[in-house]
Amino acid sequence: MDLNFNKRYAYSEVYTILNWLGDDYKRKVPQNLLQLFKLERKFGYEPDIDFSKPLTDQVRQETKDIIAYLQYSCWLEEPNKRAALKSRIEENARRVKEEKRIKRQRELANRSEGEDIPLTAAVDQALSNLQG
Repeated sequence: MDLNFNKRYAYSEVYTILNWLGDDYKRKVPQNLLQLFKLERKFGYEPDIDFSKPLTDQVRQETKDIIAYLQYSCWLEEPNKRAALKSRIEENARRVKEEKRIKRQRELANRSEGEDIPLTAAVDQALSNLQG
């Protein structure tokens, strides 16, 4: 599997967090995911995480995303808490999408009239769907 460096670093951080959380949490994670985190992590990178402080400022965004996924899919058992987390995840996704849309509009507005505009992957995909 050819993973980028950010994913490998995130897997190392997730692996460290899971080991710190212990067996009760690890047992609820599918074995194939545990193996993925273990085998595809960045070897030689030992995350320096201080568990007495919030993780928010200590780990990568990819790590936070994976932990949120594990929280939702593996660890949350109460339906109302699961629904609340799903709502927050969806709201964050909408916010990120809107921020990207605004950034893209600003980029387009700042280009000179004759300048080529590279198509983003999403636009490329949409165009190929229309043609296919």
